[in-house]
Amino acid sequence: MGAMQQSLIATAKAAAATLDTVTFVDAGAFFENIAGITITPPQSYINNDLLVLVITSTNQTITTPTDGGTWTEVSNSPQSTGTAGASQSIRVAVYTKIASGSQANVGVTDTGVLTTGQMFSFRRVDQTTPVEVTSGSVLATAGTTHTLPAVTTSTNNAMIAHISGIGRDANSSFNYSSPTNANLTNLLVVVSRTVSTANGGGIGLVTGTKTTSGSTGTTSVTVAASSKGAFVTLGVKPSAGFDTTLRVLGCFSGVANSKLWGEGSATSSLTLESNGSITVVGEATLTEGLKWVNNPATSVGNNYWVKATTITGSGTGTVGSWLQLNTARTWSVFTDAGGGVNSWTLKMEFSTDSGGSTIVATNELDLFSGTESEPTVGTVLGIIP
Repeated sequence: MGAMQQSLIATAKAAAATLDTVTFVDAGAFFENIAGITITPPQSYINNDLLVLVITSTNQTITTPTDGGTWTEVSNSPQSTGTAGASQSIRVAVYTKIASGSQANVGVTDTGVLTTGQMFSFRRVDQTTPVEVTSGSVLATAGTTHTLPAVTTSTNNAMIAHISGIGRDANSSFNYSSPTNANLTNLLVVVSRTVSTANGGGIGLVTGTKTTSGSTGTTSVTVAASSKGAFVTLGVKPSAGFDTTLRVLGCFSGVANSKLWGEGSATSSLTLESNGSITVVGEATLTEGLKWVNNPATSVGNNYWVKATTITGSGTGTVGSWLQLNTARTWSVFTDAGGGVNSWTLKMEFSTDSGGSTIVATNELDLFSGTESEPTVGTVLGIIP
C-alpha cells in the first residue's frame, strides 16, 4: 500500500470517527447599532443544522425576533447584570432553530442603547432535542477572568457552547484567550468581539466537546481587560443516527472535496449513480465506499438533483443545470494527445428540488488526467521565465 493510499485511509477513518460528534460549522457576521439591527445567517449552514442566534444589550429588554422563522429562547436565557443603559451593564439572550431551506435575515428591535447580534451554526445535532441542557450565570463585579457555567450532559460527544455577553467598552476582536477545562476537548474561542459604541458590549462564544456524558465543570477564560459578563451554556445533543439516516454527503463520504487523478490512463471521471453510490475512473481521494448519499437505495436518485459549476478548467459533462439523479451523471477529463495534464475543478451542489431552492450539500471536485504520476508536495511543475 502506497503512502498516498495510507493517508487517504487515515482521512477516511478520521471522518468516520466524527460522524456522531456535533461540530461547529460557521459564524455569521457580527452586527451592532444604537438602533435595531438585522442579523444575516452564516454562509455554510445546510438543512438540519442547529442555528443559534445570540443578542446582547446594555441590560435592556431584548424582544424575541419574529422574522426568519420561529426562534425558541433556550432555558436560562436571558442572563443580565448591571443598571440598564449603564457602562459595563450587559444582557445576553440566546435563541435556536433547526435550519430548513433558505434562512432569512433576522430583524432585532432597538433595545434602547446598544444592541449586538450574531448567528452560529452547528451540525450533526439531534433533530428533536438539539439542546439537551443549559445553564446560566453572571459576573456582577468586573474581572479579568470569566468563569463560564457548567452543564451535565446525558449523551456522549455533546458540543458545549459557552455563550457570553461581554460588558467591555472597547473595540476589540480578541477579548478572550486561554480557555481552560480539563473535562472538555478541542476548546476553542470562536468569537470574543466587543465595541465601544454607546457604553459598549459584545458577544463571546467558546466551544468544546464533552466526549463522555456527565458534568462539564466550569470553563475559565482570560479577559483582555476587566469586564462584567452574562453567560449561557448550551449542551448540544448529537444525532444518534447521523451516520445511518438518509442524508446527502456531497461527492464522497463526508470528505470536504475530492480529487481524481487519471495516472497513466486516458481519462479521469466521476459518476454519480442513481442508487446513491459513486463510480470513479482514476485514483480517488477516498478509495473505498464511495457514495453521494448514505444508505444508498435503488430509488434514492428520484429525490435529489445535482448542479455542477465550473470553477477552473474544462471537461466533458453538463454544467450550469440542475440534473435529477434518477439516472447516472458523469463528469470527465481526458488526457491530450501530447500526454500533458488536463484539469477541471467543479463546484457540486445537491438539492431536494429541481430548481435548487433547497440545497442540502455543496462540495468541490477536482479532476486531473495525464500520463505521468501525480506530483508530490514540493515538485516543480514548471519554470516561470
